[in-house]
Amino acid sequence: MSNVGQIEKKTQARVVKLFCESLGYEYLGNWIKRTTNRNIESELLRVFLRKQG
Repeated sequence: MSNVGQIEKKTQARVVKLFCESLGYEYLGNWIKRTTNRNIESELLRVFLRKQG
């Protein structure tokens, strides 16, 4: 991996940490290899919205 790629991975890890620790998001892992990978996971969003009322 290039130096730029390594820096990008570290930046992404910091952003994930920020979202999880500071903003309360749940990290679902790296789904890059999933064939059904989408920007919005409809079923997960639906469950979340139901919990919100």
